[in-house]
Amino acid sequence: MDYSLRDKNQFYSAFKKVCKKLGFKENKEKPLLSMSNGGGKYYLEFSKFSLVNFFNKIATTKKLMTSKYYPKSWILKSKGEMEKLRLEDKYYFVKPMYGWACETISLMRGKRLLIDNGLRYPCIVQEEVVPRLVGGYKVDYRVYVLYVREGGRVGVYYYPVGMIRRCKEKFMDKKTAGNMLTYQGSYEYLDPVDVRGERMEECLREVNGFIVGKMGGVGEGRMEFEVAGYDVIEDGGGKYWVLEVNSGSGFFQHEKYMEFQTELIEDIIYNILLYEYKGQIDFQRFIKIF
Repeated sequence: MDYSLRDKNQFYSAFKKVCKKLGFKENKEKPLLSMSNGGGKYYLEFSKFSLVNFFNKIATTKKLMTSKYYPKSWILKSKGEMEKLRLEDKYYFVKPMYGWACETISLMRGKRLLIDNGLRYPCIVQEEVVPRLVGGYKVDYRVYVLYVREGGRVGVYYYPVGMIRRCKEKFMDKKTAGNMLTYQGSYEYLDPVDVRGERMEECLREVNGFIVGKMGGVGEGRMEFEVAGYDVIEDGGGKYWVLEVNSGSGFFQHEKYMEFQTELIEDIIYNILLYEYKGQIDFQRFIKIF
């Protein structure tokens, strides 16, 4: 489907086309879905629903950090905790728990600060995952994971197509900003990538074992939806690691991804309407993992 998307500023008009095609009339006073702009990035919001609030609380909890698919990490609340931390002679990324991480990530070797972008507390210190290189370059993936909750039941799905970023500089042990995927302008987007596979599904399933338990409880009897953006990297042994769980899943940031992201959004809207009017869900593209 061609939504003639050439610029991120066309997000809202494209969204309305999706709704129109599916027979959904926009309610401006009580919108089912909405769009917000933060830091120049556009986000899809499910304004009737509230699962996003859970991610702000659990995406970086110590319990999630016990997952075998989450790098060795620490949550630090103060400079004093940083001073007491014992680190090996390895690279560690220091990123804020909240906000735009790519703009404020610092780098340490052991406890020696190599690149200082302003340490903010609370922060996360995360051991580097030595990546599988693609043509000598470091890459990472953005995988979209969908949560559907009705009362205490939570279903988890992921989209089979994802984003992929590649560093502009070849990977080297002596780090530079250009080979770390942590600075705006240090990477480029490649064509959409197929993220299906047993290893990826096992990674997402195990990590969600820690997340879904926090999302139970009695709901309001209606269906709730939320999309999270998982930042995932593959190491040299072929194992996937979840670096972050982002409650704000950016869409339409690059024209390479507009087609599949539009289809992803269309599928969610379709199921919201299907549930609203018929009490059913029937995801056409998402893959159930939990």
